[in-house]
Amino acid sequence: MMNRIVLGLVLLFSVSVFSQAGRVNRAEKKFKKYKYIDAQDVYLKVAEKGYEYADLFQKIGDTYYLNADYVKANEWYGKLFSKFADSVDAEHHFRYAQSLRGVKDYETSDRIMKKFAALKADDRRAQLFTGAPEYIRDIDFRKGSYEVEPIGINSEYSDF
Repeated sequence: MMNRIVLGLVLLFSVSVFSQAGRVNRAEKKFKKYKYIDAQDVYLKVAEKGYEYADLFQKIGDTYYLNADYVKANEWYGKLFSKFADSVDAEHHFRYAQSLRGVKDYETSDRIMKKFAALKADDRRAQLFTGAPEYIRDIDFRKGSYEVEPIGINSEYSDF
């Protein structure tokens, strides 16, 4: 009797894991087709079930980042870095730093960018950061130097 209960629990757990794997597979296909919002919905459902792994947090963060929702991207990249910091690749260091800039956390962003630069010293983005680490002071210094205003030649549509 006890063996049947254990076997039943194992089977139930296996079905749940396979179900989540199938969901993630569908999300991966959507992600590769640039259907980030559709993929995001699936990834979030998997995360709501309590699954936590680096690739899942990266992909959820990416779906927000690639849609310029830096607040939500920052939230998910923050989870990624808090739980899986040792396994995060260079590109996600960069994306996390950019999402931190998006929420105006420049100090943490700079710290993450320094790690990115150490991981990818030959990357042009790292070189630009390393060459101008005081970029915030430069931006603040130039604030007010320019005034942007519409010139009235565009229509209400997306003109190119």
